[in-house]
Amino acid sequence: MHFTTFLNFASLATLATAAAAVPSAFEFGQETSPASLETRTNKGFSCPNTMSYCPWTKSCSCQPGMQWDDRKGCCVGNKMTGAWPKPSLDAYVSIGIELGTFCAASPTKIVPYDAKHKYCQASLENVAFCAPKTVEKDLVKIGVGIDIDLSANIGVDLKNTCAGLSGLYLGSVVDAVALFNTNKFGFGLSVSAGFGGLKLGLFKSIKNLSCLIGLTNCNYDCVSHCTKGCGNYIDVVGKVGGLINGLVGFCVLPDVVLYINAAGKIVSLAIEGMLCVVGKLLTVLLKTFKCNC
Repeated sequence: MHFTTFLNFASLATLATAAAAVPSAFEFGQETSPASLETRTNKGFSCPNTMSYCPWTKSCSCQPGMQWDDRKGCCVGNKMTGAWPKPSLDAYVSIGIELGTFCAASPTKIVPYDAKHKYCQASLENVAFCAPKTVEKDLVKIGVGIDIDLSANIGVDLKNTCAGLSGLYLGSVVDAVALFNTNKFGFGLSVSAGFGGLKLGLFKSIKNLSCLIGLTNCNYDCVSHCTKGCGNYIDVVGKVGGLINGLVGFCVLPDVVLYINAAGKIVSLAIEGMLCVVGKLLTVLLKTFKCNC
């Protein structure tokens, strides 16, 4: 009994030491009480210092080329200028489909890749990606740069591409907060299983020691600092605040979105699954793309 007690206190001391080592910059908005997180949400949400909302990552983000520095409490690095690099098709050569490269400013604003086009400029609003090359013909038919009418008679590949982009995209930070920072829709992150925070990579961002040892729940702000364990997290190359840099270059296919994960492997996301998430709020998408959620 005494030995067990000693181990428990030793574990607590170890955690306390680790928590004390976390710099004060980690106080940047993570809330560890459901009430306080709800209050912050209801009062009006704002991204952390030097960050802005990125609809493609469904979270706050540093500008392209930059990432979050938790010690300084701001974004660091060199902001990218000009166009996003043209996506490489080499990584997806094994899928056996002829691909083209494109840019988008929203799921319905798509153009073939052109480094001079405004949709291709590196920003939090634009992405460059791959999709079946036949999409180029579909875009020419409706007029390049024209906002795509999803209810119109458009090509199958183009509509599939719009579906994939719609699953990735959430235009409103208010909607992102509702989906991923509250429990209204079931995607808010609450870690209650002891050392779960360590396993999810959230330890450094959670300041309440009691939640980490299972005495209380850990409620995490997934919109401000999206990381592993969050419902809006995609495991691309890049650190917190810089995920847009790793996401750009993804590939949209009829049923899945492919991307290169942090380990350098091709990973797939089911488009219908992503649509079922954003469709909790944007129900029109479920009807438009005939989802079975």
